[in-house]
Amino acid sequence: MEFLCQHCDEMATGTMYRVFSEEDGVLLLNMIVCRSGYDQASQLGLDGEEAKLDQKDREEVTVVHSTSTREDDQ
Repeated sequence: MEFLCQHCDEMATGTMYRVFSEEDGVLLLNMIVCRSGYDQASQLGLDGEEAKLDQKDREEVTVVHSTSTREDDQ
């Protein structure tokens, strides 16, 4: 999938990662980033995980197009 990395502000392909920071139950940072952004966030001690987006989240992420080759997507 091709998407806009919220860290690099550039188009990225492949796996999306969610980087977040929470303090006292308050979400301070919540970004969808590429692998490089995820690696940099990890070095800074921020929490991160592979993004598993539900429909609401997908609407908030700038996705250009899917590179899926499933027949029903064509």
